[in-house]
Amino acid sequence: MSVVAQLPSTNVGLWREYRQAFQEFARKAQSVQSLKDALNPARASIDDALLELERARLHYNNCRDALASALLPNSRLAFAAPREHVQHIREFAQLLWDFDDRREGRADDNWYRAEKIVRSAVAETSHQLTIA
Repeated sequence: MSVVAQLPSTNVGLWREYRQAFQEFARKAQSVQSLKDALNPARASIDDALLELERARLHYNNCRDALASALLPNSRLAFAAPREHVQHIREFAQLLWDFDDRREGRADDNWYRAEKIVRSAVAETSHQLTIA
């Protein structure tokens, strides 16, 4: 018998959402990788793919945190601190630099593009959480 079959029905739903969120995150990561492997992808396509990846990552994190809270209701888990966003901005800026064939002199532009992508995804996810 699987672990999921032994959980209360609400937890089964949370597990299902968690798995779906992970699969969606993996698909978005594959899309970014495909763009990275392509010759001269459009800048807008790169930004859109990174925004979708960040949205999927945030949704996955929310599903993970909801599942962890349901499974460990008495624990005081500390989830994603805002400082975590700086690391994602840094990673996206690095990825944008890679997309740009590592040309020098583009660090500020890549950082601001990455910052805009991450902040947009965070704002959208935060708004969706307040509506739900």
